[in-house]
Formats: sequence, structure tokens, C-alpha cells
Amino acid sequence: MHDGHWERIRRRIIAEGTDGFEEHQLLEALLFYSIPRSDTNETAHRLIEEFGSLAGVFSASYEELLRVFGIGESSALLIRLVAGINRKIALSENSREGQCFDSLSKICKYLANLYVGINVERVYLMMFDNSMRLIDCARICDGTVNTAVMLPRLMIEKALLKHASNVVVAHNHPNGVAVPSSDDISTTEMLRAAFDLVGIQMLEHVVIAGKNYAPIMRGRNFENMRVGMNAIVENKYPMINIYDNPPDRPGADDSCEDT
Repeated sequence: MHDGHWERIRRRIIAEGTDGFEEHQLLEALLFYSIPRSDTNETAHRLIEEFGSLAGVFSASYEELLRVFGIGESSALLIRLVAGINRKIALSENSREGQCFDSLSKICKYLANLYVGINVERVYLMMFDNSMRLIDCARICDGTVNTAVMLPRLMIEKALLKHASNVVVAHNHPNGVAVPSSDDISTTEMLRAAFDLVGIQMLEHVVIAGKNYAPIMRGRNFENMRVGMNAIVENKYPMINIYDNPPDRPGADDSCEDT
């Protein structure tokens, strides 16, 4: 029975592609490769129910996947592998070394793609030359930006080694929202001062949460920003009104709204 069902799905994919499939049907088809001759429909439904969506399934960790009934090591590994491939494809579309990032919007969208499938807190450093061409994007550490004791030293060493003139710091809120915390803002101030000491301009510190992102340094008055962040959390003002008087730097006029 299951072999016949899989054969029908296989022929449909070959003939029509995958656009007409529901999310659970795509998972069902994928799981045939790790759970042959089994009813993968119920397992696919369990995954969607557990993680909320297809994107949620492919953002889940190996350990989280294993906790779903019907998912063994082979299936969990297969899902993580596909998630990793999708992430590489997304990054390859806009992450060529030497690419010019001439606007804040481009930087934020690049970073949003960078964090696809990442379910732990992670810090990245984008490094640019004087013309804002990407030299490298380095993974600095896993963990929050304010708990990494050696963070400034690690970042400065990387940037000096790559002869970077400009840098952008990024970290994510895997299970939260793209609103900088007071610790994020304090850490931004500390990092900017550290980079200033070695003659490297820190252009931005971006917070990523899913497909959403928020640039912390759209205004350089950190005390006003702390007040502004409280207003955002309380939904008193839209995000765009908080970041007034952006500093003079490439792409400062660009908004960072997700499109």
C-alpha cells in the first residue's frame, strides 16, 4: 500500500513539480527516503503540529526533531541536511566575496539569510574594505553578545587580520523578537568604542529574529535609544520613528524593513 502511494507521489513530483503540494505532503515525500515502506503521512503531520510550519520543522535542531514520535536518527539527519543545503543556496545568492554592500538594507537582508535555520544564539562579524566590498563574514561565537567575555578582542583580531576598514556586528534572538535589549545597546556602545581605538569604523549592530531585523545604531544617542526601545516594546511608536538622526555612513538613508 505504502509503495503504491509513494509511487503516485513520485510520479506527480516528476510531472508537476512541488508547487501544488501542501506542506505536510512535501515532508511526507521527503521522509520516504529515511523511513521506507512506512506511513510517513502521520509523521509529517506530527512535525507540522509540533513546529508550527514547514519553516519551523527545518529550523528545529537535531535533538528537537528526535523528540517527535516517528522521527529517528536518519530522519532527523535528513531534515537537518536539507535545511543546511537550503541555507547554503540562500547565502550563495548574495554572499560573494567582493560584493558591494552599498546600503543598510542589503546588509540586513544578507544577515537575515545568514541566520536561516540557526536555532542557537550566534554572533557574526561582516568585514568590508573602504568601498564597502565584503571581505569576509566570520562566525565569532555561539552565545549572547553580552556574555562573550573575549568578544571585542576576537572581533578586532579578525578585522585587523583581514585589513577591514568597516565592520557590521550581528547577533540573533532565536526565540524572541527583533528588538534590542538594554544589554544589546550597552554592548554596542562598548564594541564601537573598541573598534574606534584601532581605527576601524563599526557601522552597525543588527539584531535578527526570524525574517525580521533591527539595526541598533540608526541613532548614536544611546540614552535616547534606551527610552525608545521601551516605547517599541510597549507598542507606543513604530520602529521607524525611533531611529532618528542616523550617522553619516554608507546606506544610512535606507530603511531596514523586510520586503
